[in-house]
Amino acid sequence: MKSTVTSPDARGLSVPNLTLVSKTLDFVGALELLDNSVKLYQEVVQSYFQDIASLPSRMDELLRKRDLSEAVRALHTCKGASLTVGAKLLSELCRQYEVKLKALRQNSEPLDDSARQAMLKELESAVANTRHAITEVLGSMRSQNSSKAAPDINTRALVEDLISLRNLLARSDMRAMARHKAICALHTSATDKLQTLAPTLKVFDFAKAVVQCDELISDFSAPKQT
Repeated sequence: MKSTVTSPDARGLSVPNLTLVSKTLDFVGALELLDNSVKLYQEVVQSYFQDIASLPSRMDELLRKRDLSEAVRALHTCKGASLTVGAKLLSELCRQYEVKLKALRQNSEPLDDSARQAMLKELESAVANTRHAITEVLGSMRSQNSSKAAPDINTRALVEDLISLRNLLARSDMRAMARHKAICALHTSATDKLQTLAPTLKVFDFAKAVVQCDELISDFSAPKQT
């Protein structure tokens, strides 16, 4: 049975295993890092899944060889990659073990076998939960997108908002950044077109952004052909 996700972590999607997803994944935060591009997120996730699949076995190999330096490096890499996709549980776990292994290395202390096995077991569980949570969210998003017709765009309101954005851009007003995000959030049906401005705004090329904004205003102002 599905539960509706009410936390910001799952973006209001209806997904199974709500508790697991909310605890494991910050989906909205990850999307923001990737300019709210679900397509880019999916591409990053494919590579990420391959990397974390080998993490437990790689850590087992390194710890058996007592190569704490490489083990720390592997955890640090996984921590950063996990933050990129919003895998907050696995990222935090990697951070904790990174700190622990650094301390052992500094004090020239070995990691006993029971501690090694406990670490590997916890990493294996976190990897499995992370894969499951990401798969659930993306699957629910595809399901909802395919089952719902796109709502009509309120072109009049959108054009008015774009004109206000253009005025800010023409003055090189930094408030244009926040205004653009607000317009994207308000006019979700036009998000794909509105996001064409994002790369330009990201590098503060206001002159080019004005031109792009004019094109959007013209596009949405044009009468629909029947």
